[in-house]
Amino acid sequence: MKKRNFDPIARNTNIALVTKEMIDNRALRTSSSEMLVLFNNFAFIVGDLIPAKRPEWKVYRKLREIMSIVQ
Repeated sequence: MKKRNFDPIARNTNIALVTKEMIDNRALRTSSSEMLVLFNNFAFIVGDLIPAKRPEWKVYRKLREIMSIVQ
């Protein structure tokens, strides 16, 4: 997945490598374009692992809806 281009914005951007250390520290060190690619494709990557009724997931989906209008 690291080398796959997902959408026009991501044409020259790879998904940032997320390490266990980054997760443990709760801090991702990525460029803004890498973060946008991760955000836009997060549902594709882990969506089937998260219950649809989780409030956090609902917020994410609402943000995706807003981003689809802005982009």
